[in-house]
Amino acid sequence: MMRVTIFAALALLLATVSVPAISQTSNPTYASGTDGYSINFPPDWKTKSDPIVNLVAAPEKVWQQASPMPNIKVVVRPMRTGVTLDQLCDISKKQWAGAWTVESDTRVEGSPARLQTASAGGATHNRRLVLVQDLKVLKTKVLKNFSEANGNYYIVSCSDTPENFANSEPMFNEILNSLTYSKPAD
Repeated sequence: MMRVTIFAALALLLATVSVPAISQTSNPTYASGTDGYSINFPPDWKTKSDPIVNLVAAPEKVWQQASPMPNIKVVVRPMRTGVTLDQLCDISKKQWAGAWTVESDTRVEGSPARLQTASAGGATHNRRLVLVQDLKVLKTKVLKNFSEANGNYYIVSCSDTPENFANSEPMFNEILNSLTYSKPAD
């Protein structure tokens, strides 16, 4: 009986954990002049450049873990000639089919992610996928945002454990909605 009471109390505590808010009016936590984007993270998050993905971000309290959760990774690559963002997303989904299950696939038109150049002409197209990976050693749920700007495609992957994903998802969407683009520095 005592174990059930302790478990119930722990479950209630975890269910009420709040996610830090991000100020949309503050300066971006991270800006890449080279890749032409900026993105806001909660104040207690750290960022670092990475040779495989362009940027890794996670809360400072989990930073030293081998696979910190939650985390965000940003990949920026040149867009292949003749390939649309939707085609790139569909190709990626096919490549991941053996390891990932797609839970949702949403097109986000006119999202806050926007070009900040004189020739921009407004909002950019985004596509957001929710994927689940269930490996014996690691279970992950990821919200991936695909977007295109400046001749590049941008994939922002927001990851957490399946058990904590629902708590992190509002924060992930706020981070994704803070994503803006600018003309890359030469």
